[in-house]
Order: sequence, then C-alpha cells, then structure tokens
Amino acid sequence: MKRGRNVDWASVGVVGIAGLLIGLLWLAVEALIRQERDNALDDAKRNNANLVRAFEQHTVRTLDHIDDLLVLISKRAQVEGDALDLAALYRDLNIDSKVVINSIITNGEGLVVKGSHGAPNVSLADREHIAVHLKEDTGRPFVGKPVHSRVADRWLMPITRRINKPDGTILGTVGVAVDPNYFSDFYKEVNIGLNGVVVLFGADGVFRSRLAETGARLDVNISQGQVFKAATQGSPRGAIIFDSVVDGIRRVFAYGPIPGYPLFVTVGTSVDRELSEANARAKAYRLAAGMASGLFLCLALGVVFFGIRWQRERRLQEAKAALEIRVEERTAELRSRQAALAEANLRLEAIGARYLEEKEAAQNASRAKSDFLSNMSHELRTPLNAVIGFAQLLSTEESIDDGHRQSALLILNSGRYLLELVNEVLDLSRVETGKLALSVVAVDSGRLLGECIASIRAEAEAAEIEIRSVVEIGTEVLADRKRLRQIITNYLSNAVKYNRRGGRIEVAATASTEDRVRLQVRDTGLGIEAGKLGELFKPFSRLVDANSGIEGTGIGLALSRRLAEAMGVSVGVESEIGSGSLFWIELPRAVSSQRDEPALSRVAS
Repeated sequence: MKRGRNVDWASVGVVGIAGLLIGLLWLAVEALIRQERDNALDDAKRNNANLVRAFEQHTVRTLDHIDDLLVLISKRAQVEGDALDLAALYRDLNIDSKVVINSIITNGEGLVVKGSHGAPNVSLADREHIAVHLKEDTGRPFVGKPVHSRVADRWLMPITRRINKPDGTILGTVGVAVDPNYFSDFYKEVNIGLNGVVVLFGADGVFRSRLAETGARLDVNISQGQVFKAATQGSPRGAIIFDSVVDGIRRVFAYGPIPGYPLFVTVGTSVDRELSEANARAKAYRLAAGMASGLFLCLALGVVFFGIRWQRERRLQEAKAALEIRVEERTAELRSRQAALAEANLRLEAIGARYLEEKEAAQNASRAKSDFLSNMSHELRTPLNAVIGFAQLLSTEESIDDGHRQSALLILNSGRYLLELVNEVLDLSRVETGKLALSVVAVDSGRLLGECIASIRAEAEAAEIEIRSVVEIGTEVLADRKRLRQIITNYLSNAVKYNRRGGRIEVAATASTEDRVRLQVRDTGLGIEAGKLGELFKPFSRLVDANSGIEGTGIGLALSRRLAEAMGVSVGVESEIGSGSLFWIELPRAVSSQRDEPALSRVAS
C-alpha cells in the first residue's frame, strides 16, 4: 500500500510538471502576441504621423498659393476698381480649375459685383466667409465651411480676403471657391487600406475635405470627437486609438495642425488592418503552442498510464498471495462482524429517522418564522400607512399651533421610519423563504448612482457633506435594478449617518476585471475596528452605542448582503479607524453593442 501511494504521488508529479510546462509555454506565446500587436500599433502611429506631415505640407502649399491669388486680385481691385475684368484676369492667370472653381468680388455690403464666371446680383452678406470680413479686418484669409454655392450651384469650400480702401475702410471682399475634392483626390494617392480615412477639418470641428470608403460627407461636425478634443484642448500633434464618432470603426488616428491656418488634418487606419499580420502570426503561434501542449499532455498521460498499469499488476500479485493466507482468518472475522453490522444498521436507521424528523421540524419552524414575519409585516403596514396619512394631514392643518405641528411631524417621521423597518423585515423574510422575485437586466450604473445620490442629497447637504461620483464608460451591469438601487441607497444612507460633519462621500463605478464591475461608496467617517467588520452584515447588529442618536435597526446591511446573494453577486467592506469606510458590490458587466468612447471616463461632482 505504501508503494501504491508513492506511484500515485509520482503520477501527480508528472502531470504537474506537464501542466507547468504547458502553462509557461502559453504565457510566453501570449506575451509574444501582445508584444507584436503593440509593435504593430506603434508602427501604425508613426506611419500615420508621417502621412499627416506630408498632407500638412501639401495643404499649406495649396492654401498659400490660393492666398497669393487673393492678394493679387485684391491689389488689382484696389487699383482698377470697377474697370477690373475679373473673368479676363482669371483666364490670363491660367488658374487650375481642378483647384479653384471660380472667384468673386463683393462690395462693402456683401453684394456680388464681379465674378470670373459672371456676376449675378446676389447678396452673400449672410454667409460666414463674407460676414467675417464685413465685421472686422482680420488681415488674413478665411477658410469657410463647405457651402452650397448660389452662384455655381454646387458644394464648394470658400476662401476669402478683405479688400480695403486707402483709408483702411472696407472696399469689399474677394473670394475663391475651392473644390474640396482636390484635397481628397490627393489623399487617394496614398494607400490607407480598407476603412482608412483622411480628414481636413477646421477649428470649428466641421469637415473641409474627407476621404473614406463610406463617402465624402462634408456636413459633419466632430467637435465632440476624440481627435478634435485632443488637437484643440491638448497637444496639437499626436496619435490616439479610439472608435470613430462618424462610423463607429476603431482606428489608429494621427493628427496635426496646418501651420498658419485654423485647420487640422488627421489620418486614420483601421485597427483590424494594422493588426492583420500580427493576428495571422498569433494564430500560427497558438496552433504551434496547442500542438506542443498536446504532445506534452500525451507524453505525461502515457507515463502515468504505464506506471499505474505496472503498479497494479504488482499489487494484484501480492494481493493474491496475501489473500490466500488471510481468507480463512477473514472469513471468521467477517461472520462475527456481520452480526455487529446488522445491529449497527438498525441503530443507523433509527438515527436517520430521528434526523429526518428533526430536520422537518426545523424547516417547519423556519417557515413558520418567515411566514410570521411576512404576515406581521403586511398587518403592520396597513395601520402604519393610516398613521402616516393622518400625520401628514395633521402637519399641514393650518388651525393647529406649532407645538402640535411638531408633534405631528414627529409622528410622521417615526411612522416612516417604522414603515421602512417593516419593509426591510418583509424583504429579508422574502429572501429567506425564496419568494423574492428578481428581474436581472442591463443597468446603466451611472444613471442608477445618480438616482441614488439624488435620493440622499438633502440629508447630505443638511450635514454639509460633499458627494463626488466617478463613473467609467462601459460600466453597465447585470442586476435587478430595484434591488441594486436598494443596496446602493443603503450604503449612501449609512455613509451620511456615520460620517463627520463637513465630510465627503465618494461614489464610483469602475471595471475591477474585464467582465466585472465594482460599485463602491467611500466615506470619511470614524471607521470600524477590524475585529468588528465580521458583525456588520448580521441581522440587527449595530456597532454604535444605542444612545448615539444615530437612527438604525441593523437590518439594512444584512438585507443588502442577502439581496446580493440572491442576485449571485458579492458585497464587502474595507475600513480603517480615523480614515473612514468603503462598502462595495461587485457585479457582472453587461455586454454593450455600442460604446463610443471606451477609453474615456466621465467625472461628475
């Protein structure tokens, strides 16, 4: 028997070593895959940043060329006045029609007076690219939003300059209409792959030009997008990875400013495209690792199998020899024990019968207790509601004096407190009897926390307690919404009751793991001794002096734990004397089909 046990330990050792080797192999493979993916994304950021610089240079050269044309026309208009033939000048300069569609000159009121392709009697004073010069002299060209031209009857990107008289007052404006497709045609010369985009946008967040497989819409505002915020609020040049606000595709974006102009250019390539080669290699790595793991496992199982088989044969031979010697001894012994066994069976049957009777009695007692609590709770709620109703009516009665009104309010508050206690006892009874109905759905943790905070804000403000909340994006959870709100509200109520005056409460929803979300409430109260933490979640257990003046029954946390267990989730507490306490509940994350900004957290106070 000793040798048999040694063989079993050897088998365990062989399987353990094989498992360790397989685990180390897979850790190395996954680390290599992560490294290659990170390298691929870093390369994509650098490549896209280089493309951004190339597009910046092309855009600057083009806009500078257009501004030179505007300055030339302005000077000719100042010198020649009404005698200027803009159409002839347009032909003489041999302007590239792929870039500039047409040009116009307006008077000081924004009325078109000259045009390279005719001068219709049209007022453009209401257009942003004209109105900006009528308002003030900026001394710079203005790159307007793409508009539908009333002159050319097509979408154009206007670029305008102000024309001044010798005394500095406005003579008019000169403008050219640039084809936005000129920039997107240039972008096509670079292969940015499937789902790649190149966008030229202004400091106002509106597209000026765009190249994408989904179309070239220009009536798009990305002022709420990540690229726009990063370019205008942070560093004007950089690279980020996020889901596009336009089509929801996850891309690697690089962005940069157009020097001298309130414009930015961004290049985005699909993350799937950038990771395609790394993902292909990852499949090969995992296939090889799987084959090696199978080989290790087969070898280990082979060693264990043959070792066990050899040992069993030895043991069978030894047992056969020993059995022949002991069979006569055991026969006599078994006969004597058979009688004792029959007697023991009779005793066991009697014990089993008593156990079943006591078990049924205990279950009946438990059901009777729960039924009693449930019935009493229902019976108490009816007169309590009547007392609360009459107290409300009495407190609003104008004919009573202040002393009676205060008494009525005391009755009202005490009745509500007792009704809350009855409801908690009823809920606790339902959980214990398994009669609590739950509806587990996807719950927006941010919205639920906001509702819970709103419900206790008046009590917090009365105690001069500040409430802060931090909710990460993508922290929807699976839970019964009503019961989860009941738990969080209980946490918040306790955080107000046991906090110090002028203290702080911090509420947060964070992703504790990839598939779990933790909702927590932290206060700045006195804290709880470590030896008493185990008593917190027991029914009717209170860790403060009954004469402390703090209302409470000791049911709230016990009910919170029972509700969490009914939903299949966990709750807990962390506390330090003098620093406060942290109560939490951890729930499964709800899968979200649309998540616009997964890498961003929103903070509200």
